[in-house]
Amino acid sequence: MAAKLDQIGLRPSVAIIGEPTGMQVIDAHKGCYEYTTHFTGAEGHGSAHDLGVNAVEYATRFVARLLQLKDALTGGVAHNVIPGKARVDWEMRLVHPDDAAFVKQDLHVYCHDILIPACRPSARTRTSQPR
Repeated sequence: MAAKLDQIGLRPSVAIIGEPTGMQVIDAHKGCYEYTTHFTGAEGHGSAHDLGVNAVEYATRFVARLLQLKDALTGGVAHNVIPGKARVDWEMRLVHPDDAAFVKQDLHVYCHDILIPACRPSARTRTSQPR
């Protein structure tokens, strides 16, 4: 655009430069939805894996689901202890709020219909959105 202005002899004293849109008017904004999802399982010794619920394992399944819908995963206290808790920090940058609603609803259904039933009764998930 600068070359075009120079070519026609215009030298503005001020210019507002926005995101590249191909000089098209855009009537939406790429929003950002940030969440933290906590996973609670049941700690136990690695020699008795059937007595514990590995929160990191279920957090990994959740992250896999996030990747299917198209950032950090932590959990556990030691290598020989089944992690009892895990946390996933994630965000969505979407143009339309309906897209966020779709992702949230899909993950809600996935967690309650597939992920949680695959865990033991002590396991749960909780997703929060910062205010």
